[in-house]
Amino acid sequence: MTPDKAIEEIRAVRRQISEAYGHDVKAFLEHYRALETQYKERLIGRRDAVAILPTEQALEGPSGSA
Repeated sequence: MTPDKAIEEIRAVRRQISEAYGHDVKAFLEHYRALETQYKERLIGRRDAVAILPTEQALEGPSGSA
C-alpha cells in the first residue's frame, strides 16, 4: 500500500490538535463550546434556518412531467 501524502498531512494535523488538548476529547469539545458562545451571533441553528422548497415546475423537470 502506497502512502498518500494528503492522508499523512491530515493525520499529522490531527495529532497536533490532539496533543494541544492533552489527548482529552472533553477539553477539545469545551474549547469549541466556548467558541460557540463567543460567536453565537454568527451561528445559524436549525430553528433559524429557512427551508427553500423546490417549486412544482422544478419537481416536474425540463419536460414538464414528473
